[in-house]
Amino acid sequence: MTAQAAYLLSALSGPLLRARRFGMLWVLLSHKWLRWIAAVWMMAGFIAVAVLAPPAALGLVLMILATVLAWRAGVRAAAMPVFFLLIHFAYLRGLWHAVRGERYVTWKPRAA
Repeated sequence: MTAQAAYLLSALSGPLLRARRFGMLWVLLSHKWLRWIAAVWMMAGFIAVAVLAPPAALGLVLMILATVLAWRAGVRAAAMPVFFLLIHFAYLRGLWHAVRGERYVTWKPRAA
């Protein structure tokens, strides 16, 4: 979904700019694009922490691992953080597919 939507957003940005539809472009960018690239900023932050303070990065990885293990063990309080991580990893994966230029064909069922 993210890869296809990123492709559509890039395809619509030019026409919206030429048509001076700045409000619509802002809505698309602020609602979609900024949400998707939040995972990129989180990954950049993690890399910065790993470079500048490796023990802190290790602590972060251990906290994430403990949260995932708690969720797997049935701790309900761990569900939201795990969902947050899964969603943002999925966004990163979708953006990676979009950057690589992958396109997806929409499935159309046969008429009955």
